[in-house]
Amino acid sequence: MTANANSVPPNCTFEVDDAEDDWNYSHQFDLIHGRALVTCFKDPSTVIASAFRSLVPGGYLEFQDIILPMRAIDDTLNGTNMQLWQESTIEAAGKLGTSWKRSGNYVKYFEDAGFVDVVESHFQWPTNTWPKGERMKTLGRYWQEDLTRGLEALSMAVLTRGGGMTKEQVLELTEKTRVDIGDKAIHAYLPM
Repeated sequence: MTANANSVPPNCTFEVDDAEDDWNYSHQFDLIHGRALVTCFKDPSTVIASAFRSLVPGGYLEFQDIILPMRAIDDTLNGTNMQLWQESTIEAAGKLGTSWKRSGNYVKYFEDAGFVDVVESHFQWPTNTWPKGERMKTLGRYWQEDLTRGLEALSMAVLTRGGGMTKEQVLELTEKTRVDIGDKAIHAYLPM
């Protein structure tokens, strides 16, 4: 479904911008929310500092993100295509000048920018339905779907530009990784 004039509230506007550029908005914000940004920024601390300067006094900045690398509750991730994919993409991103491992530093970046009363909540998202309990199985189903659908998009540019792989090699790796993501014998999860 696409937004049209009848479905957008009158007090809502949309702007497309690069968060790493200077923030020159004509007003300040009560709330700034960011989600799934781990692969987006060369330096998240500058984006967080810009957000701080763009909030009204008492305003909120909220980030929700995964923390890489992916982990497992046992050794079932070791030697898998999923582990190879993860290590390859993280390394390739580094060669392109960005780190996909900085989301674990968000609290420090928030505090360095001037935020006070920073709260960090931790969650775990399983990569499929391997864990016990309906809630965790549901989270695993959602994350498995998201990850398998987005795998090629997450991989292609970074692995061909920074990883030296051909398009065909990336497609082969992502296909093998999709199989691993669906394998309930691999007890992997992503810290959030």
